[in-house]
Amino acid sequence: MGSLALDLFREVRPGLFRVLAGRNAGTYVDVLDALEIESSQRYEGMTRAEALAIVAYNLAQYPEFNPDEPEIQDDASGEFISLPPPERARRLLDYLARLPGLAAKEED
Repeated sequence: MGSLALDLFREVRPGLFRVLAGRNAGTYVDVLDALEIESSQRYEGMTRAEALAIVAYNLAQYPEFNPDEPEIQDDASGEFISLPPPERARRLLDYLARLPGLAAKEED
């Protein structure tokens, strides 16, 4: 019988481990968990505005959150931490949506 770690690694795409391996893992887990909980309770789905509100609310719980990922950081206007909350939420949601381990699976 294989170990749980090997089984999990085979089933979950590597992008998920990427966000869970850094210093911001707690923030990512809370944001993803909140999105999953809310989406599981909505049979009709969730609008982008609703998802952004959930991300913004969760980011407010982590005022010092400053991602290492250049995909979120790269902006000539200043650091991520100094951006307005809606822009921070948008960048984080867009980043998470692009991760190979978290993006929606394509149907065959």
